[in-house]
Amino acid sequence: MGLIAFCCSKLPSPGADPIVLGLQSYTNAVAVIGITNRSFHQFDCAVMVERKIGGEWPKGLGPGTILPPNQVVHLSARQQTNMTIPVLVYAPPYPWRISAFCGRPPVQMSSLRFRLGILALKFRMRNLARTLLGDNARQIQASTPEVEQWEK
Repeated sequence: MGLIAFCCSKLPSPGADPIVLGLQSYTNAVAVIGITNRSFHQFDCAVMVERKIGGEWPKGLGPGTILPPNQVVHLSARQQTNMTIPVLVYAPPYPWRISAFCGRPPVQMSSLRFRLGILALKFRMRNLARTLLGDNARQIQASTPEVEQWEK
């Protein structure tokens, strides 16, 4: 039971953003972003440029979206990395931002985390089990501020 209590104490607060994204620079149609995993968990993230069309942003990462390998990152707990993302210039100009769509990787059945999740289910601790076993359907989105594209 002490191990389960230890696991509970290491979980981040629900109000904290686990993934933080910051635009560091933008020149010559290339943006450099910093992406930080502030949680104690590993995340897999797909990073892409979004365009605001018709006054609205796209609604999340669509199923079947294909991204180049340099726009997918695996972040360990408390890891930070920089990424270079191409930003195409369009006519007419559209506001854009860079978003990271992140989720926890699937739990391996041979892992301690999986065994603790099953144990939590046996003791009817559903919220703890959901946390340990993961909610892979839940997607976290972090975005940079909106950037205006200027015509040349």
